Amino acid sequence: MGAVKQKQIEEMEKETNEEEAKQEKIWAEEDRLEEEAEARSIEEAESGEAEWEAEEEERQIQAYIDKTEEQYIDDQIEKIFERLESKLENGKWRT
Repeated sequence: MGAVKQKQIEEMEKETNEEEAKQEKIWAEEDRLEEEAEARSIEEAESGEAEWEAEEEERQIQAYIDKTEEQYIDDQIEKIFERLESKLENGKWRT
């Protein structure tokens, strides 16, 4: 009878060891998945930051273009007024 009980104990230990090994594999897989999720989260955050930086750069470029266009228009208006003043001074403009 002692041999049967010893066999049962060994079988139970074996099952316990197998269950522990399965649980360790599950934990290892959970850890791996968590690390992947964290890496994806970091990549997404960096990607979002890069996208934001690109959008900000685009806004700055557009602001520069707008300012340049506005300055060009102002310069052209100033030249027109200078020509008009010149014509008035030279008597080429009739009032």
